[in-house]
Amino acid sequence: MAKQKGTNVQSGKVKIRVIEFEVEGNDATLQESLKGITAALNRGLAAPSAPRLKYLHSSTSSVEDESDEIEEDHDESDDVEDTILSSHSSKKPASPKKPRSMKLLTEINFNDVTPTLKEFAGTKMPKTDMHRYLVIAYWFKHYKSTPDVTPDHFFTAFRHLQWTVPTDPASPIRDLRHKRRTQLSSGATQGTSTINHVGEEIVLAMSKAE
Repeated sequence: MAKQKGTNVQSGKVKIRVIEFEVEGNDATLQESLKGITAALNRGLAAPSAPRLKYLHSSTSSVEDESDEIEEDHDESDDVEDTILSSHSSKKPASPKKPRSMKLLTEINFNDVTPTLKEFAGTKMPKTDMHRYLVIAYWFKHYKSTPDVTPDHFFTAFRHLQWTVPTDPASPIRDLRHKRRTQLSSGATQGTSTINHVGEEIVLAMSKAE
């Protein structure tokens, strides 16, 4: 923002000296003498005043111009601020991705083999969702002859066992297939997963840990 410059106007000193004139002569001579004295006094007083008035006028104009510049700069900053606020307010927060809807597989029979899923889960007592997913994958692979399972298989098993379904049922699958764990591997068909030897060792050790 432009800064207003101060104007230093120095005050001058005016000295007035009273002069006494003594004129002798007739009326015509007296009048001429007075006219000459008056003209001389007017020239002496008028000459210094002209530059003084001109300087004051110039200073006043400069102050007015600078005040106009200050006002214009202020207006421009307000416009920039309004533009920034407008751009921020126009941005909408990104909405979270909605999890895929799961399908209940009603054709699966969980009680036609021994042990049933409920019996097998009861011997393992998994405490976390990822351990529950491993138990389900192990049961499907070794007792149901279904090594490749989909997210819908896990969802249906959770409902059968009356476990609380995760908000995103596919999230534990991604975590178990992540390179930090690799307890599930890709199945033979797209969209399926199968428990590998790393995950199986965890399931076999569950009952011992309990």
